[in-house]
Amino acid sequence: MIRVPLRNQLKSVWSGRVRHDYGKHRINSERSLQASLWAGLWQEFENAGWEKQRRILVEPIMFLGEEKSERRFRPDLVICNRRSIIAVIEVKYRPHRLPHPEHPFAKDFECLSTMSTAQGTENIHFLDFRYRGALRRKKRFHLNKETLFVWCGFYRMEGDGTEPFDIASVTSRHAKLKGKILTLHAVTHDGAPPSYVSQDN
Repeated sequence: MIRVPLRNQLKSVWSGRVRHDYGKHRINSERSLQASLWAGLWQEFENAGWEKQRRILVEPIMFLGEEKSERRFRPDLVICNRRSIIAVIEVKYRPHRLPHPEHPFAKDFECLSTMSTAQGTENIHFLDFRYRGALRRKKRFHLNKETLFVWCGFYRMEGDGTEPFDIASVTSRHAKLKGKILTLHAVTHDGAPPSYVSQDN
């Protein structure tokens, strides 16, 4: 299983910072969930002494192929070290909605799966160019062979159930994600706090 320390940091943020922020009614959209994750992750990196070795970008445009390729992706969060992309995160905030029983959040997982096919190549990248100020060298960041793919979301289950959808139902359709995906779930309930669950694969 790849990126175990990063997986543990993500789980800690999900069950700690995100749980706290949602309980305080600070999360009401995907953007506010992005903000909670960003703040929690950065605190984890600072606590680990990694603040000079990590960057967290919100909704960067990633290109599959050439820079001006028609195929573009805009993941919610991307985590980089000094050389490459180490995690791609998709966020979903639908606390009142049920996922599809057979293909939960299919678009998100299709996007992650497509990106995973370009791991270890220069076929998918983003340019560090949305900056204006003191001169700095532009740099391309690529997915490396151990990039972690993450899905996290708030949603409800049929009959107000507490168990999340099974990640095996995703990896059975997207074999490229096996061994390199983490899902973080907040299954919401009527009149009670969500159930926070993580699933490794």
